[in-house]
Amino acid sequence: MPEMQKQQSLSEAERLIRAHEWTSALEILRKMEKEGAGELDIFTGIGACLLSLGKASESISYFERALLIQPQSPDLLNSLGVACYASGKMSGAAAAWKKVLSIQPGNPTALQNLEKMGGLQQGNFSLEKGPVLYAFYDLELAPVTYDMIIFLVLAELARIEAGCKLMHVVVVPGTCDGFRPNHLLNYKKTGATGYLPDNLRWRLWNIVVPSCGLLAACSSVSVCASRAEAASLKKALCGRVFPNNYQVEMPLTQYTYLYIAEAVFQGKKIPSLQASPCALAFAKDWIRARAGNRKVITITLREAPYEKQRNSNINAWVQFAKSLDREQYFPVFIRDLDVSVQGCPPELNGMVFCEEAVWDMEFRMALYEASYLNMGINNGPMALCYFNSRCRYLVFKIITECGGAASVEYLRSIQMIPGADFKHAFPFQRLVWKEDAFDVIKEAFMEMVKTLPEQ
Repeated sequence: MPEMQKQQSLSEAERLIRAHEWTSALEILRKMEKEGAGELDIFTGIGACLLSLGKASESISYFERALLIQPQSPDLLNSLGVACYASGKMSGAAAAWKKVLSIQPGNPTALQNLEKMGGLQQGNFSLEKGPVLYAFYDLELAPVTYDMIIFLVLAELARIEAGCKLMHVVVVPGTCDGFRPNHLLNYKKTGATGYLPDNLRWRLWNIVVPSCGLLAACSSVSVCASRAEAASLKKALCGRVFPNNYQVEMPLTQYTYLYIAEAVFQGKKIPSLQASPCALAFAKDWIRARAGNRKVITITLREAPYEKQRNSNINAWVQFAKSLDREQYFPVFIRDLDVSVQGCPPELNGMVFCEEAVWDMEFRMALYEASYLNMGINNGPMALCYFNSRCRYLVFKIITECGGAASVEYLRSIQMIPGADFKHAFPFQRLVWKEDAFDVIKEAFMEMVKTLPEQ
């Protein structure tokens, strides 16, 4: 089967699976299998279709064949466990879920399934159910911004060190309309004159809360209605708490890079956030339908109505996108949340945009993971790349002397060294301490691609 036809067939099968049209999807996948296509996605898809059609016993061999290709996949092992369980093969189900926990301790699906079986003690396997870490994000001190990403990474580090299996994030409202004092005023001082409390509430539900889905161990999120409710919850807890010694009456919070830098100095391994397998599949579908086999280069723009000096040099980014070899690369722009509904500026005409990534946090993370390289300037959404080991990035314009989070003074306060990368940076992650001018962008890109693997 030609490669293009195979990709089209696979995309159609995946669409049918998402629409729960299992029989139609199975017909396509069976045909691809007969024609000699033996890929992971085909075996996984056939197994999922058979399982959903009540043919659990038949699905087992397909999940096992997929596991030969990807033997450490928690999702495949969980699916195999479900298939075995539905077929009455209890020992096989328990073995699959136990292997998940050996790879990913605290995996909620495996834990829940084993508990339903009474299987935490089954088969000479003992797993003491560890406590839950309760992570309090207190809006009396913390902002409703992408700083939540740093908080989650620090909370995950605390969870791992404490030996807790799961995390429960608790968002505590501040005393000023649910937020920290002067939070709205500070936005207005920087130029966001039209901001209202509703803007902050929107950010709470569309930035802060969805961020929690980027941690596999985060099993639940509570947004308290009042500080009194949060205090009652804290009093009733029997699990560990982050930040350590947190009290609603005397709030603490940890959401700046300073705490990451300190952890690195102490020799600690910084955890990585990631998109879910489902989100990653959607992102790959998006890429396959538009880019084909070309390498996706995401360009994340800052076009905010406040601190405008920090905004992206749109003309330079468009010039860079146009300079790329379109046979090899596929540039995709991700616009700023604050202006994406206001129409496209003329200089961006003809560019490709990903609106899904603007509005869906997990899809954005998945797109970053699935892309060949992610580029942009120092702004909130790039934190998703900073703390995901699977994301490659080039980030420019680290310093802007307009105060705030891009000033030299602030960056030094969190132990950032001008000219250096983040202390915790993963491979193929680089900061460029220059303005986002076309020649700077192009030079950094050419240097980076020399070091990147092809895929």
